[in-house]
Amino acid sequence: MVKRVAIDPATAAGAAPAANAVAGAASGEGISDAPADVPADVTAEAPGYVPRDPRLTTILLVARMSTRGWDDLCCVRNISAGGMRIDTLVPLVVGQDIDIEFKNGIIVQTQVAWVGRGEAGLRCYTPITIERVLAQPTLGPVTALRAPRAPRLSTLCPVALRCNGHLLRGNLENISQGGAQVRLSAPTPVDGAIVLIAPGLGSIHATMRWQTRDVVGMAFLDTLGFADLSRWLASSQRFSADGTGDPSPQCQSS
Repeated sequence: MVKRVAIDPATAAGAAPAANAVAGAASGEGISDAPADVPADVTAEAPGYVPRDPRLTTILLVARMSTRGWDDLCCVRNISAGGMRIDTLVPLVVGQDIDIEFKNGIIVQTQVAWVGRGEAGLRCYTPITIERVLAQPTLGPVTALRAPRAPRLSTLCPVALRCNGHLLRGNLENISQGGAQVRLSAPTPVDGAIVLIAPGLGSIHATMRWQTRDVVGMAFLDTLGFADLSRWLASSQRFSADGTGDPSPQCQSS
């Protein structure tokens, strides 16, 4: 004897979407790259709706962003073929063109699609291949001799170097989470362990990597934190040697 069971149509209709939602969450599909405050009732039927690329990869990757004479650090949170979501302290503007440079040297041209508190969504001008963007650098005869370095940001800040008991003066010309370049006030031989003393960053222990007359390249013994370096780059210390101390990109974004 077959027992018949009544099925609520509403329950049956909701079961499949619920299962699909669980499967989508497990695969990473359907994750929105818009801010959390986007209204939940925005659907495909809503005016102005633009479907998002479901092939989204969640990452945590520091990159260099630049446009029209300025550069800064950002942290790429997720990325798809059509865009990416970044964390940044820079006051970006919707419609602004931004180049994103990854550690492997790949540069992606984007435009700011939306901005939030400490974050922004970028739209790629040309669809990208995620695997290529996230791939390790191809090592050639020269690059095989050194590890790919973190993005370096331009600066002009008075600093001091402590080396072999001497205190040398100069200007910090660029910096990354892993190293820096300093131009000394006078050509002086530098070797071995050194300490970089920078306003706002304190004393950073490093080792000399190369030197050409008055310019010294160094690698930090401990990696600088993304948040600490980002705050410093956004401060007046970054360009304090040029008399302006203004790192804001807004004056150059128009």
